[in-house]
Amino acid sequence: MADATEHAIAARRSAVFREALESWNTVSEIRVFCRVLEEEAQECGGSLQAERLMLWARWGEETAERWDPVRSDSGVQSQDFDAAPSPDELRPFLGYWSPHGPHREYRYRTEYKDADHGGTHEGGWHYRDRRRPQWWRR
Repeated sequence: MADATEHAIAARRSAVFREALESWNTVSEIRVFCRVLEEEAQECGGSLQAERLMLWARWGEETAERWDPVRSDSGVQSQDFDAAPSPDELRPFLGYWSPHGPHREYRYRTEYKDADHGGTHEGGWHYRDRRRPQWWRR
């Protein structure tokens, strides 16, 4: 359980960091685009087009502020670095053991490999293993 907890915490940290980095890259691109819009508006002078470009640039900057993972209240600063993993976050690292106690847990597989046609398929309950043909079809 201790190893699973350690792995789950590391996986959660990686996921939070990866999402924050992707958001930060998006926000950086939005800010660069807004600067280009402002420069274009200055070149247009006091026309209606310049006014529209400035409205878009302001809206983009406001959106970037809300989405910024470093500065916003819902960003990285609100995430607990050592948060205890939930049972669902522990499951991938426990094998067939239950995160609720020292007993094995049956996990239903929802996908299976189709050896005849290649690839993985989503599926419900099947009375036999889809990878092996029935004895009379061999």
